[in-house]
Amino acid sequence: MAVVEKRDAGIFLSVLADGEFHMTVPEGTPGAVKRVYKTSTGEEGFKWEKVITEVSGIISKVEFHEGDYGKNLNLTITDGDDEPLIVSLSTASNFGEDMMKKLLSVNLELPVRLVPYAFVDDKGKTRKGVTVYQSDEKIKNYFQEGEGKEAKNINGYPDAPKAKAGKTISTDEWKMYFMQARLFMIDTITEKLNLESKEENWKADESYDPVKGAKKEEF
Repeated sequence: MAVVEKRDAGIFLSVLADGEFHMTVPEGTPGAVKRVYKTSTGEEGFKWEKVITEVSGIISKVEFHEGDYGKNLNLTITDGDDEPLIVSLSTASNFGEDMMKKLLSVNLELPVRLVPYAFVDDKGKTRKGVTVYQSDEKIKNYFQEGEGKEAKNINGYPDAPKAKAGKTISTDEWKMYFMQARLFMIDTITEKLNLESKEENWKADESYDPVKGAKKEEF
């Protein structure tokens, strides 16, 4: 059996811009594909990966990790005697934010199915996120009620800024709002699930860096 990149008794999976799970594996692993990338310093590299459409099992552990490139949400997925999978999502990415919005609606004692997605809608807008299924039903947003124009923020989620008469909301204001909303979700999840804060800097070697990969390719 081929050995894949492991850390803390688990196999790491990240989600890239294509809306698929990517798992780094050794060259020659059946089904593996070669992906070329650039590092933050502009150097080119490559890795062999298996591309996975979905994962399923029980979310047995939830953690936030602070790394060199920002905070990650790490979900350990266990399914019987299989090797645990750790789904690692940057909290600043579309995939990480969408997962955080749904996490507190999940019954952590029951299996889930995680299906990331990335597509362009009818209006030409790119949509990215993670669909979460439990008992054959889609898990709803814990922080929002309704959809579209009828959507309403709930459970303390901060409302978007409103433009004053004759003015528009600046880019900096939007950035500040999204940062505030992201930190609110992290704090709420940490409190509700009684998580211990782990401000530890860990990073994989250059052959597998889910945090840096997310920053380069998810946006």
